Amino acid sequence: MQRLQLSARDFNRLAACSVCLERLTDPWVLPCQHYFCYKPCLEELLKENSNHCPNCRAQFERSQLKPFYFFRNLISLIKPTSQTEYESVASSEIETEWQTPVNGEEWTSRSIPISVPEEDVVPAASTDTGNSQTNMGRRCPRWASCVDRNCNFVHPTRFCMNISCPGGDSCNLLHVCDIPAISEYGTTIFRRESLL
Repeated sequence: MQRLQLSARDFNRLAACSVCLERLTDPWVLPCQHYFCYKPCLEELLKENSNHCPNCRAQFERSQLKPFYFFRNLISLIKPTSQTEYESVASSEIETEWQTPVNGEEWTSRSIPISVPEEDVVPAASTDTGNSQTNMGRRCPRWASCVDRNCNFVHPTRFCMNISCPGGDSCNLLHVCDIPAISEYGTTIFRRESLL
């Protein structure tokens, strides 16, 4: 089983509301994929009739706000009982099976298992269109399941730590919106790295 590892410090950054800077409580997500506490953060924005994301200023309608169930569940799974428990997780319960340098740092942390049964991993057809120069620097359309050694697209394996990054085609790193693909094809992502 492959494991996705994230340090307690990085998880705390991901789990912080960018409005109140506290741990997310009742997280809701905007259409731009930024997420915030509903009370009081989004509630205050709505009272002020502000319909722009505090991070990227993208406009949204009240009807487009959605509860962020995935992140609620993730927080409840990882939620320690106290801040000292977060520190002990960061310092003593670290698995170092998979460490990836990011901006000069190492990701070492308590791991969150993600796996795909071997029979569900199907090798993808080649994504090489013959013009490898046009593909260089672009994310592979099937990045999560691609195991083609000759694929000339980018296959992300590290998380983007820029909370205001819109993700998608504008960034070649992993984002919160990519988590469903990681959940579905997690072992393929890491197997591709070992094939190269």
